[in-house]
Amino acid sequence: MNSEDLFDEIFARLFQIRSEVDDAMFRAAAGAALVAIGRTVLDEAEKRAARKESGVVVRFPLSRVIRSMASNDGDRSA
Repeated sequence: MNSEDLFDEIFARLFQIRSEVDDAMFRAAAGAALVAIGRTVLDEAEKRAARKESGVVVRFPLSRVIRSMASNDGDRSA
C-alpha cells in the first residue's frame, strides 16, 4: 500500500467514525490518532538521529561578566 492509499484509508475511517459516534467521542479518537502519528514520527526521527556516544567536552573558562549574565538570565526565567 503506497502512502496515498494509506492516507485515503485513514481519512475514510475517520469519516466513517465521525458519522457513527457523537462529537466528543470523535474528537477523542481523532486526537488520539494525531498523537499516535506524532509519536511514531518522533520515534523514527530519534532512531535516524542515532545518538552517538558522548565525546570529550572541553570546557572553556568564562569571564565573570559572561557568568553573571548567564546567572541573571536564569533569574528572569524563574
